[in-house]
Amino acid sequence: MGVGCALSGLINNWNARLFEVDVPDYETKLYGMDGTEASVARIKVSAGFFGPGSSSNRYLAICYHNIPNKTIVWVANRDNPLNDPLGVLMIGNKGKLVLVERAEIVLCLSNHMNTSLQSRVAQLLDSGNLVLKDSSKYISGNYIWQSFDHLSDTLLAGMKFGWDLRMGLDRHMTSRKSTKDPSTKDFTYGVNLRGIIPQFIVHKGHAKYYRTGPWNRIQFSGVQMTPNLIFTPKFVNNSQLVYYTFKAFNESTITRLELNSYGNIQRYLWNEKIQ
Repeated sequence: MGVGCALSGLINNWNARLFEVDVPDYETKLYGMDGTEASVARIKVSAGFFGPGSSSNRYLAICYHNIPNKTIVWVANRDNPLNDPLGVLMIGNKGKLVLVERAEIVLCLSNHMNTSLQSRVAQLLDSGNLVLKDSSKYISGNYIWQSFDHLSDTLLAGMKFGWDLRMGLDRHMTSRKSTKDPSTKDFTYGVNLRGIIPQFIVHKGHAKYYRTGPWNRIQFSGVQMTPNLIFTPKFVNNSQLVYYTFKAFNESTITRLELNSYGNIQRYLWNEKIQ
């Protein structure tokens, strides 16, 4: 049974400009300004530019590739829209992953690195994670930059929702303004560490809007954490990492969490076998 996604109403003109040169084995090639090659896997997910409604704004987004109504799960430039349909994602001349409009950098997604420019590769993984990596010394999971560290309003299987205290990285969700506007609103959802025991809190601005209650080493007092036939939840809490994640029970089921524009947290489910 599929659950529709409100974000599907955002799609006005899906422009798969990332996919300019088709090659075998479900891959395409993307070239940056300096000729650096990036590969984009597109089995379950795809990436491209879209325009919400009649707006001239364009956003780079990742969506599910195998769901009839495109379901957007991540937007790169929510508060920095392109105004030109010729915008493109590139690996720039300093090896950064950038969004470019009319030869001007609109948004730099990754920070400056010392990695060799010639070995810099961008790839969209089947999990929905857009990554930048050094192919010359790549170790699985060791990315220079990844979209999974910069959540939009959606939590996918395999994403980590919470803190990496070693880097001071807070992975939290921020709501969109409306079903037709992906820019950020004032609702945020994250793991709060200010008390002795962590808990999940939705804020509206600086005010608490909803909280799960504290973690008791088994579950949060207001939220069950038991495995089921859809997904397996996991919460990690130690001196370096404090985060929630989940794993889909099988490959045919797609499930995600979304913080909507009203501050509500919803779980969506799509099962390919029943469609």
